[in-house]
Amino acid sequence: MWLDTIRSADSIEVLSLHPHERPSAGDTFYGFPVLGRTQVADNYTKAKLIADLVEGLLERVSAANCFFPRHAVRATRPGQAVEMVICFECNQARVYVEREEYWTTCEPTADRSGGKGVSPTPHRYTKRLWAPTAAAPLGVG
Repeated sequence: MWLDTIRSADSIEVLSLHPHERPSAGDTFYGFPVLGRTQVADNYTKAKLIADLVEGLLERVSAANCFFPRHAVRATRPGQAVEMVICFECNQARVYVEREEYWTTCEPTADRSGGKGVSPTPHRYTKRLWAPTAAAPLGVG
């Protein structure tokens, strides 16, 4: 299951995105221009980010009907990759497993059913990853 890949990720990369899709804009992540990226190397930070991401994905919150993501996360372990494009403004996320869209702002169940979004819980922590000394700038807006 993709949540297991997130929970046991060996590598976490956090990306700052421009919220408007421009597939031909150079360095993009699922069509959104990348403003910056940073590898999460510290084990405490990685564990905290993973825990907050899972909590945010499992919380049941309402989602707005827009999608202007400013954040993305790539979690990998040998042979597996899960990538997320996240809009904390509208509480929506798109989850990709091995580059294929798997789940979009719904309860992460085997049948992919549901209709609730990602909570802002992870955003409270990921904002700290874009401190002035971090490699990735905070997304626009």
